[in-house]
Amino acid sequence: MSLPISADDLLAQVMQRNDSVQTPVCTDSAQTDLGVERLAECLQESALNVFSKMCGIEIIAADRHDGPAKERYELSGIVGISGAIKATTVINVSRSLAFAVAEAFTGDTPAEVDEGVIDLIGELANMIGGNAKERLSNPALSLGLPTVITGDGHCIAFSPDMATVTLQFTSPHGPLQLELGASNKRID
Repeated sequence: MSLPISADDLLAQVMQRNDSVQTPVCTDSAQTDLGVERLAECLQESALNVFSKMCGIEIIAADRHDGPAKERYELSGIVGISGAIKATTVINVSRSLAFAVAEAFTGDTPAEVDEGVIDLIGELANMIGGNAKERLSNPALSLGLPTVITGDGHCIAFSPDMATVTLQFTSPHGPLQLELGASNKRID
């Protein structure tokens, strides 16, 4: 059994992996549009990229529907995007997938949802949101700090002025979904 990884070593690994994540930049006006569809596309591309490159876990896009998620898994990482748009992104993962991500980063499988697992879900939300922001190639966007919510049956409410989309994925370690709530109202 390997020893738990220190926070400094984990940060160094994340930074090293961040250097390997490819972030294509959109160049034509159709791709730089900040509508919900383009944001959803960037989030999906980002999730596929981050899970593959950073975690070594292949996820598969399974379903997409308008509106918030119909059910929630145990852990959610939330990141806000502001500036040219107002948006909230949520990565919602099953416990089994959260544990697989923790094992990919630390080499150990956690026995419970602890501070380390919670921090990793926040970091995943930050990496996916940041990667999507870079894909949008719009300097008028800012990314907020991640927040993590845990617990079966937790609720996340989006602002009524936001259009919402849910992207569902499967993986060998369990399901995940990304939710996006977006409004074209500018928030600085």
